[in-house]
Amino acid sequence: MLVTEETCCKGPLSTLFAKTLRAKELVSVRCISFDTWIVEGILVKFLCVRRSKTILVVLVVAAVITGIIAAVLLLIRGDDDDGTLRKYENAAISANAPECANIARNTLQQNGTVGDAAIAALLCMGVMHGQSMGIGGGFFMVYYSRAERKTYVLNARDVAPAKATENIFEVNDTSSKGSLAVAVPGELTGYWEIYKKIGGGVKWETLFQPTIKLCEDGFKVDAHTANALDVRRDIILTEPAMAEIFRDPKTQDVYKLGDIITRPVLAQTLRKIANDSVNGGNLLYQRESQLAQWFVEDLQKLGGIMTIKDLENYQAKWLEPIEEPVAGGFTIHTIPPPGSGALLTFILRILNKYKLNSRSITAGNIGITTLHLIVEAFKHAYAKRTILGDPFDEEIASVVHELVHNLTQSSEYLESVHSKIKLDSTSNNWKDYGAEFYMPDDHGTSHVSIIGPNGDAISVTSTVNLYFGAMIRSNRTGIIYNDEMGDFSYRNITSHFGIPPSPNNFIKPGKTPLSSMSGAIFTDSDGNVRLAIGAAGGTSITTSTAYVAIRNLWFNENIKEAIDAPRIHHQLAPMELVYEEGLQDDWVKGLAKIGHNMTLIPLASSRVMGVARSADGVLWANCDFRVSCSIDGF
Repeated sequence: MLVTEETCCKGPLSTLFAKTLRAKELVSVRCISFDTWIVEGILVKFLCVRRSKTILVVLVVAAVITGIIAAVLLLIRGDDDDGTLRKYENAAISANAPECANIARNTLQQNGTVGDAAIAALLCMGVMHGQSMGIGGGFFMVYYSRAERKTYVLNARDVAPAKATENIFEVNDTSSKGSLAVAVPGELTGYWEIYKKIGGGVKWETLFQPTIKLCEDGFKVDAHTANALDVRRDIILTEPAMAEIFRDPKTQDVYKLGDIITRPVLAQTLRKIANDSVNGGNLLYQRESQLAQWFVEDLQKLGGIMTIKDLENYQAKWLEPIEEPVAGGFTIHTIPPPGSGALLTFILRILNKYKLNSRSITAGNIGITTLHLIVEAFKHAYAKRTILGDPFDEEIASVVHELVHNLTQSSEYLESVHSKIKLDSTSNNWKDYGAEFYMPDDHGTSHVSIIGPNGDAISVTSTVNLYFGAMIRSNRTGIIYNDEMGDFSYRNITSHFGIPPSPNNFIKPGKTPLSSMSGAIFTDSDGNVRLAIGAAGGTSITTSTAYVAIRNLWFNENIKEAIDAPRIHHQLAPMELVYEEGLQDDWVKGLAKIGHNMTLIPLASSRVMGVARSADGVLWANCDFRVSCSIDGF
């Protein structure tokens, strides 16, 4: 296979990889230089050989030539993912890690609430996919009570320590790795808040037992974890506390796909928390608690600035939900800032006008126009993302509240956006969309969606930010520290797109950085849950959640069809429409003709977890084939 030098060097090699796989071709050449393409779930190495202006590219994998296609597809999908569509009568779970949906189902069948089931699933996910989340991180939750027809939102996200300053990373950018990158975690106390308010159907300690067993008996490395370990290999092997749990003593290398990992120290920590039915998840946040002392002391030995007082002062916050009608007779229930539910709602409100339905996605010009409108909604929403921040920062509270009102309720504001959207053209200038500042990309995350037998639903997104957070671990508690400080914006650091940083997202003690998390629950006019949904995958979370919801609720696709469909994403900066391999060629060409800068990727970085209820009351669950995951129910 011959490609131009520009294609190989600029563009991206993943394109060639995907096409090579689809054609089931393999090219052999002499080897000169290596390039590596990494996407969550797969690590592939390429060999490039320059011959004047021509490059020969070959895919190199550790497999015999006759089995290369099967081996690579196995890495993409994982041998333990569950991307099938399943039907349930009473309850259903979609979880962003193997094993965990089953644990949630067992919790529900033991008379647990959806809150209990979510806690049990999240504990499991924090071990099975410790690279993405864990009790050293934080989460957003949205819960809908069918009996009350009431929505509850919990912000258990991380906050900046009291000693953090606006310019803490200006001299030495350690915002994504090391002790200064660590924010005060909210995960555990958030679980305790859920348990006290919407849980309690089973004993607190019962929720921990399956995960403690996984830690002690061991769990299998899936494709997602294997890739994360490989991506972070060099740091893991040189950081003693990380090497202790992720280095195979037999090979002295990181664990590989199919290997078994144990977490004995974390098991001891979880057991202490499980056995304390009085303090529960608050055990990590009390001055007299040995766990709290160890957690802080281990971090301070590495140069961290978090104190026991930071833990004592931390409080998860119950927030007023965003609840707005959208086309089709549905109501969205989602999270306000510092999450991105307002942006998700705004995207859908923009599109309400166009009355999208199953005919909107047909081949040809109709489909092109539909995708163009969706992309324009993405761009206008992400322009407003640059102004959002944590409203608990009093200096920006009024600005944020006014913007949220405009995004979710104001008809005049909506019309001003509609007047800028053209059916046959787009703009590639971010100023035309009203963007004022640049927001850094957020990363990682994991998600679980559940609809329970009583009609309640819950959607929870959790994260430690980048793979394995700050890449450091508390030796005595076994907890991996987050690197959430990297989600803040920094003064005097202008993005390479020429956009200044957002002051509304600057660091302040006790402040939570803006997040793309946008878990949502959709109900119908009778108050029944029709869709519980959310996504993992950083900045593309909001667009992926919107896109899958649109396809399920408006295009009448089942939840698997909606999740499997090739994704599109636009976040304004960079000014490119990212689309997934498999999007119809005529749509790609049509969008390019309108003026969109098209960028092909083989697999979207976002992973969507969804449970949908059809009009006949049947539950349908699916989790994203793009990651190792699980679904279950009864």
